[in-house]
Amino acid sequence: MADDSKDKAGATGTGRTKSGNQAPRNTSRKISDGSGRGRPRVEARISVEELRAAYHKQLSLGSDTDTDKQTLFDPMEKCRSVLGVARGETGVLWDDRMAEPHCLWDDDYPECPARYTSVINRCQELGLLNRCTRVSPRVATTQEITKLHSERLHQLITSTAGVTDADWLEDISAGYNSIYIHPKTSEMAELAAGGTVAMVEAVVTGTVHNGMAIVRPPGHHAMHDTLCGYCYYNNVAIAARHALDNLGVNRILIVDWDVHHGQGTQQMFYGDDRVMYLSAHRYQHGAYWPELRESDFDHVGEGAGLGYNCNVALNATGLGNLEYLSIWTQLLLPLAYQ
Repeated sequence: MADDSKDKAGATGTGRTKSGNQAPRNTSRKISDGSGRGRPRVEARISVEELRAAYHKQLSLGSDTDTDKQTLFDPMEKCRSVLGVARGETGVLWDDRMAEPHCLWDDDYPECPARYTSVINRCQELGLLNRCTRVSPRVATTQEITKLHSERLHQLITSTAGVTDADWLEDISAGYNSIYIHPKTSEMAELAAGGTVAMVEAVVTGTVHNGMAIVRPPGHHAMHDTLCGYCYYNNVAIAARHALDNLGVNRILIVDWDVHHGQGTQQMFYGDDRVMYLSAHRYQHGAYWPELRESDFDHVGEGAGLGYNCNVALNATGLGNLEYLSIWTQLLLPLAYQ
């Protein structure tokens, strides 16, 4: 097939002649159809100024005119209208006390203080923390926690506060999948959950435009009545529920970008159409942890929440930027825009 890229470039270029003058609005050019024969095609050209003028003229005519279906508009017009809002402050939340918990009986345990300190140190190296507005953390209340977690789970965690008997803590931890309990676990779990709530409050109330809560321990594996995968309270779920109940929010999108599926967060909102949950995670046909059938793509919610749970279960390994960009642009963004 003939290469017609040069002709196409000429047909969709700047619309100016060699002398620098604006080309006529309508021009005919011969564009190859791939057969080697040229055929005339009429190309309509219009400047940005003309486009904007036509758009505002259409608005002045009203929506009941014959030209309503032929409205021309500047796609950046809406962006300009929110430019002031888009320049708001970015918030950041952290508390170095969250680096304290560690496994008392295994120095090589994967969930360790470095998971927190490495993030903070890198942000400081890049000067990011000083460029943002700091949001102060707080502890989550019992009411906030028990809206999603059982009383039994909450009492279990609080009963370990300050306990230094490593053997006793190890025995309790052994009853759960990938969990260790430290004397500071209860306090830090409440701080991580409450800190996430504080950041959501700051964004929703307009104190900051957007923000990041750097918290530890994590939360997306924590279920209603089960500790799991280094998680004690489900930080994001607790913050989302707080926004729904107290901040006038009625639609929330949770994007879970982690190598593991956040089965705890999925469970919390599986039947709730106010929250859409999307998780992109390694699945390997169910062979990758947490090895759950409900982590697969066909678990899409139930009841009122049917269609509001989206699992991007990745069976192939070695995926990179291209695959993830495809997920964001071809799946996540279309869902988010609805």
